[in-house]
Amino acid sequence: GSNGNPKLPNSLHYVNLHDDTFKNTYQLCIEAVGRIVIEYDTDKRVPVNGFGGKVKDPITGVYSPVSDCFPFSKEEAVGVEGIMDLYKKTMKNVMLSGPTNLATVIRTATSHAIQAAETHLNYTIQLIITDGDINDMSKSIDAIIDASPHPISFIIMGVGSGDFTNMHILDGDDALLSQNGKTAERDIVQFVHFEPGMNPTTLAQQVLHEVSECYEFSDEFSH
Repeated sequence: GSNGNPKLPNSLHYVNLHDDTFKNTYQLCIEAVGRIVIEYDTDKRVPVNGFGGKVKDPITGVYSPVSDCFPFSKEEAVGVEGIMDLYKKTMKNVMLSGPTNLATVIRTATSHAIQAAETHLNYTIQLIITDGDINDMSKSIDAIIDASPHPISFIIMGVGSGDFTNMHILDGDDALLSQNGKTAERDIVQFVHFEPGMNPTTLAQQVLHEVSECYEFSDEFSH
């Protein structure tokens, strides 16, 4: 909800119904960063979720309570183009809302990563795009600490001109995240402030900077 009404030009989610070539800040970020990370996905199929929204029932037209993590589709998106299409379709049926909570998104992705690695040598990269507003900082830190032993990394892309102090904290560059007597096993978060028109090479270097942090699969998966 902190992004503003998507029908108004001052919203980062603004959708121009009269210009199909127009891309808002989120679309530009999805496209630019998506093309970087999709190259590491063998089947190019991506589950896409949203957070901080009320989803409209296609039959009744009634909006759900605000959800901290809702799927854009029952099917995975195919490639960056598929993600972009899902975004446009979903924005027509979602009412943006607060609070902005990340913990559920983080834990959902971690659960997916654990399942994906059970039978194959899979490593999950979760891309999160946010304007920086967050209302569950403590729970998000706990979720990242709990995720750190597992085969997953989080790339948080900040869009807009908001306060990204909390995102820098989650990045944990100065020290591994620690809270309530627990410390993360690895630094699994990379935060990048996205600006439209960024040099592609520079963007790729920043996005992938910490994804290669050491992770060892268990012996049963090692070759």
